[in-house]
Amino acid sequence: MSAWKAYKALLTKRENLQKAMQDPRVKTTIRAQMASPAPPLGPALGQRGVNVGNFCKEFNTVTENIKNATILPVTVHVRPDRTYEIEIETPTTKWLLMQAAGIRKEKQEDDEITGKLSVKHIYEIAKIKSTDKAMIGVPIKVFNLKFFFGMKCPFLNCFKREICQMVIERAAEIGIKVQYEDLDPDEYKQFLDMRREVVKQQLEEIAKQEAAKLLRI
Repeated sequence: MSAWKAYKALLTKRENLQKAMQDPRVKTTIRAQMASPAPPLGPALGQRGVNVGNFCKEFNTVTENIKNATILPVTVHVRPDRTYEIEIETPTTKWLLMQAAGIRKEKQEDDEITGKLSVKHIYEIAKIKSTDKAMIGVPIKVFNLKFFFGMKCPFLNCFKREICQMVIERAAEIGIKVQYEDLDPDEYKQFLDMRREVVKQQLEEIAKQEAAKLLRI
């Protein structure tokens, strides 16, 4: 056998091994009613022998009753015969938080406040997330939010598996300030109006930086 044929045989064995070891699950996020064959979904399903066109049609039909463009975590379990099962979870925590706060952009600076929510909002979002398969058996809250909120608790890490705390931590990453008191609608409207101006300036600055990069090329 020539060296070239031996090399091709080795590549074929490697490809077959990779296919055999390939995870039969595809975990991704898809917007409700907006599945398409475009990457990364199309290639990921195609590599596993799934008819991508049929999948997109089925997914978009299944999510017809969900608000259009809602970001949904999805797991596709592909069987050996190339049939599949679609597992759709509740919208991502980030999407729920940003929708509740009425914002479209995450924070750019560490101390930037992009929006505000009350603990009531947090609790309602936690209740939604508690229905996810991964959250079965996880308590929504195991302590009084009013007692612990804003306090320096050395044992806070003990509550990592408590859904309310997970949601609060995700809110902090986005820049959403969580407060115990209810939000004043008029004050919050003024805050959002100011935020729109800040975001506009941030986008203009980003555009200037991108333009400057192009000029240097």
